[in-house]
Amino acid sequence: MRALFPIATALLAACSGNDSATPAAASASAKPVTPAGAGACIDEFVQVYEQASDQAAPASAENLCFDREDAQGPPKFPGTSRKITLEYKQGDYLATEESAHWTLGNFDAKRRCTLAVLSRSKVTARVRGGVKESTRLENGKLERSADTGDDYGSSIPLGAGPVSLVASLASVGSLTAPAATEESTPFGVECTRVAPKSAGVSMCSVTQPRKCPSTRVMLPIEIRAPAPTGGTQIGKTTALRVGGVVDSASWVLP
Repeated sequence: MRALFPIATALLAACSGNDSATPAAASASAKPVTPAGAGACIDEFVQVYEQASDQAAPASAENLCFDREDAQGPPKFPGTSRKITLEYKQGDYLATEESAHWTLGNFDAKRRCTLAVLSRSKVTARVRGGVKESTRLENGKLERSADTGDDYGSSIPLGAGPVSLVASLASVGSLTAPAATEESTPFGVECTRVAPKSAGVSMCSVTQPRKCPSTRVMLPIEIRAPAPTGGTQIGKTTALRVGGVVDSASWVLP
């Protein structure tokens, strides 16, 4: 059984640009940064984005075996988690996504229980000088795009912004969103929040002109969406530094 990622994850994927990829970033502490300035583009940054969600337990959850992992996780069964670390510099970027999700394996007739398996994966993607490469490490097996021809970086939902959020919701028949509002952030930049009333979703993305190339890659400061089990699930930027903070010469794929 495949685990279902949260609504916020699906929304990020729907709003992300076509050039998704994942940079493995270096240190990124959440200290104040220099704002881009009115009308200016942010052309260099390091960002860390984290998301976790509880999921509704399957009907068969009473008879489960946890052989390799504890049910408390993290993430706690049957939840999912995702952490994206992103470095961007003038159109090039390196991104790393570390994710974990629960799946249900085979039924153990002897113990009369279904095996619950916590799967972990790490995807790294690099775009430099127009060349795109990626790798995926899952359950100890490393695959490289150079060997398989697969684009592993496409699984990383980069580049979701408030304008594309409105367009995405409109395409599925959501009601017109209210006017966007500006908010301050702990990182020294402002974000633009869009919150369509009918969808129960809101997203605040760093404020800069939509023509800026980095908007196709930068993740939201925060995104909120209804959780499958009730309440709200949240994805948020936990670190952001802007300016001369990236050394692209250190971008090495596994």
